[in-house]
Amino acid sequence: KTTNLFIQASDYEGLPHSILEAINYEVPILSTEAGGCKDLLNNGDRGFIISSPQNKNQIAEKLIEGVEGIPKREKKEVC
Repeated sequence: KTTNLFIQASDYEGLPHSILEAINYEVPILSTEAGGCKDLLNNGDRGFIISSPQNKNQIAEKLIEGVEGIPKREKKEVC
Protein backbone atom coordinates (compact mmCIF):
# COMPACT_ATOMS: atom_id res chain seq x y z
CA LYS A 1 0.00 0.00 0.00
CA THR A 2 1.09 3.56 -0.62
CA THR A 3 -0.26 6.91 0.39
CA ASN A 4 -0.21 10.18 -1.51
CA LEU A 5 -0.62 12.65 1.35
CA PHE A 6 -0.39 12.47 5.15
CA ILE A 7 -2.68 14.79 7.14
CA GLN A 8 -2.15 15.68 10.80
CA ALA A 9 -4.86 18.15 11.85
CA SER A 10 -4.33 18.23 15.61
CA ASP A 11 -4.86 21.03 18.12
CA TYR A 12 -2.13 19.63 20.37
CA GLU A 13 1.03 17.62 19.69
CA GLY A 14 4.30 17.03 21.44
CA LEU A 15 6.73 15.32 19.10
CA PRO A 16 4.48 13.64 16.52
CA HIS A 17 6.10 10.34 15.58
CA SER A 18 3.61 9.89 12.76
CA ILE A 19 5.06 12.95 11.02
CA LEU A 20 8.57 11.56 11.49
CA GLU A 21 7.42 8.37 9.76
CA ALA A 22 5.79 10.31 6.91
CA ILE A 23 9.06 12.25 6.45
CA ASN A 24 10.98 8.96 6.43
CA TYR A 25 8.73 7.58 3.67
CA GLU A 26 8.91 10.89 1.75
CA VAL A 27 5.14 11.32 1.86
CA PRO A 28 3.87 14.89 1.37
CA ILE A 29 2.50 16.22 4.68
CA LEU A 30 -0.31 18.60 5.63
CA SER A 31 -0.14 19.55 9.31
CA THR A 32 -1.12 22.17 11.86
CA GLU A 33 1.53 24.19 13.69
CA ALA A 34 0.81 22.24 16.91
CA GLY A 35 3.76 21.17 19.02
CA GLY A 36 6.88 20.34 17.05
CA CYS A 37 5.07 19.92 13.72
CA LYS A 38 6.16 23.29 12.35
CA ASP A 39 9.79 22.57 13.24
CA LEU A 40 9.68 19.06 11.77
CA LEU A 41 8.28 20.44 8.53
CA ASN A 42 11.05 23.05 8.50
CA ASN A 43 8.52 25.91 8.34
CA GLY A 44 6.87 24.45 5.24
CA ASP A 45 9.87 23.09 3.31
CA ARG A 46 8.86 19.45 3.97
CA GLY A 47 5.10 19.89 3.84
CA PHE A 48 2.14 22.21 4.07
CA ILE A 49 1.36 24.02 7.33
CA ILE A 50 -2.09 25.19 8.37
CA SER A 51 -2.69 27.51 11.30
CA SER A 52 -5.66 25.71 12.85
CA PRO A 53 -7.67 22.52 12.33
CA GLN A 54 -10.84 24.63 12.68
CA ASN A 55 -9.94 26.63 9.55
CA LYS A 56 -11.72 24.35 7.06
CA ASN A 57 -11.13 26.67 4.10
CA GLN A 58 -7.39 26.68 4.69
CA ILE A 59 -7.36 22.88 5.08
CA ALA A 60 -9.26 22.46 1.80
CA GLU A 61 -6.99 24.93 -0.02
CA LYS A 62 -3.79 23.26 1.20
CA LEU A 63 -5.22 19.79 0.55
CA ILE A 64 -5.90 20.69 -3.08
CA GLU A 65 -2.47 22.33 -3.37
CA GLY A 66 -0.85 19.25 -1.85
CA VAL A 67 -2.63 16.74 -4.06
CA GLU A 68 -1.97 18.77 -7.22
CA GLY A 69 1.69 19.12 -6.26
CA ILE A 70 2.38 15.42 -5.67
CA PRO A 71 5.15 14.44 -8.03
CA LYS A 72 4.47 11.61 -10.43
CA ARG A 73 7.01 9.22 -8.96
CA GLU A 74 7.08 5.85 -7.33
CA LYS A 75 6.29 5.97 -3.62
CA LYS A 76 8.01 3.86 -0.95
CA GLU A 77 6.05 1.00 0.57
CA VAL A 78 4.38 1.80 3.88
CA CYS A 79 3.77 -1.23 6.07
